[in-house]
Amino acid sequence: MLRRLVLTAVALVALALSPGARAQEPLTVFAAASLTDAMRDLGAQWRARGNPAPRLSFAASSALARQIEQGAPADIFMSADERWMDYVQERNLIVNATRVSLLGNNLVREYSQVLDLYALNYGLGMGRFSFGTAINIFNSVVSVILLFTANGIFKRVTKESIM
Repeated sequence: MLRRLVLTAVALVALALSPGARAQEPLTVFAAASLTDAMRDLGAQWRARGNPAPRLSFAASSALARQIEQGAPADIFMSADERWMDYVQERNLIVNATRVSLLGNNLVREYSQVLDLYALNYGLGMGRFSFGTAINIFNSVVSVILLFTANGIFKRVTKESIM
C-alpha cells in the first residue's frame, strides 16, 4: 500500500512538471530517510520508463528542510514530519498548490481518510479523474453551505458575523 501511495506521489509530480525542457533533466528528490527503500524502488522504475535517474537525497526531514531553506535545489520534498513541511511552506520555499499529504502508516490513515483524500486516491488509483473531481466539487459545495449555515446561527446567537 505504501508503495502505491509513493507511486501516486511521483505520478502527481510528473504531471505537474512540464514535459518539454524538464523531460531530460534528472529530478532532485529530498526524502525522509524512512522512505529510502521505497524511493530507490521508484527511482529504478522511473529509469526503466526511459527517464533519467533521479538524484535521491535521504536525511531527517528537519535536515532536508534546513537544506532547502539554505538554497539547496530540490524538485520534490517528501517529509515524514508535517511540522517540517509546514516550516518550508511558511517560508514560501514550496509551491503551496503542490503540497499533498499522501503517505502515512495504517494507523494514521485509518483515522484520517477524509472525503478529499478518498476522492484523490480513488480518482488517481482507478484512473477515474472525472469522478474524483466531481466528488471534490460536491464536497466544496457542501462546505460552503455549512459555512453559511454556521454563520447564520452564529449571527442569531451573538449578533455578530464570523465572516
